Amino acid sequence: MRPTSYPRTQGASLGSMTGGMIPEHLDLPPLDQIGFVVRDMDEALATYGPLFGPFAVFEMPMTGVDYRGRKCDCRIKIALGRSGTLEVELIELLDGDALYAEFLARGLEGVHHVRTTVPNMDAALAECAKVGFEPVFSGDLTPIPMLFAYLEGPDGTVLELVAPSNSVE
Repeated sequence: MRPTSYPRTQGASLGSMTGGMIPEHLDLPPLDQIGFVVRDMDEALATYGPLFGPFAVFEMPMTGVDYRGRKCDCRIKIALGRSGTLEVELIELLDGDALYAEFLARGLEGVHHVRTTVPNMDAALAECAKVGFEPVFSGDLTPIPMLFAYLEGPDGTVLELVAPSNSVE
């Protein structure tokens, strides 16, 4: 069976079709991570280890993070592997309230987000807002000097931004 091909509209682009209101390309670095949310880290490591391992596994508390407009705490287990230059992150929510619990409560498990590392968090948030991506889960990963922000797009796609802690304006 041949894949379906769709004709391109000559000269049409996202920017031109929206009167230039939506930029053709945001000023963001390339994606550097794909994140999976899993219910059981041991099972996930058995599944994904042959594909993206070996994995470095550790636990991390997240305290005082912003989750949909309120402060929350949670504790997660993270496993980091690689596929070429792409980092593969597995996340198991151990306790607390977080965006990950929302994903699992919907009966989902697997690919949750993609990530890019940005030099300036405020500038990246402004870029993403141009196409409707709004922060839903964010904070400072103290003692690691890093900020993180999960942004949700109009279609539910989740993009994570990370930046050095000193990168806000």
